[in-house]
Amino acid sequence: MQKLRPDDECFSRGIYANPDYAVPQKMKDFLAEMGIRENHIPQPLEKKDMEAADYIFLMENEHYELLAERWSQFLNKMYLLAEFAEDKDKEIEDPIGLHGRAFVKNMERLKKLVGIAASKL
Repeated sequence: MQKLRPDDECFSRGIYANPDYAVPQKMKDFLAEMGIRENHIPQPLEKKDMEAADYIFLMENEHYELLAERWSQFLNKMYLLAEFAEDKDKEIEDPIGLHGRAFVKNMERLKKLVGIAASKL
């Protein structure tokens, strides 16, 4: 998103992110392509992030429900990325556990949906 909207501040957080997690090279390569710095360290989502964000894009309905329960005051900022991008399949599988063609296909879809969402902002 940052690469597509350079005048906006964009950041990535994870519901289950762990700063000690060694990000796989395939993910680093994809993040670099998307304009996310090379030394990206997974960061857990915190309330201050929710407060700072204008838009909060989530990949899975499970994530949406979890955050809606935890921080319902931010519901007006929360969107399923695929739904915001008007994709027929509302869920985006977490790419971390995917390999081979499944990973590539997921990343291509994610890149496409991020592009659509960026153009709608």
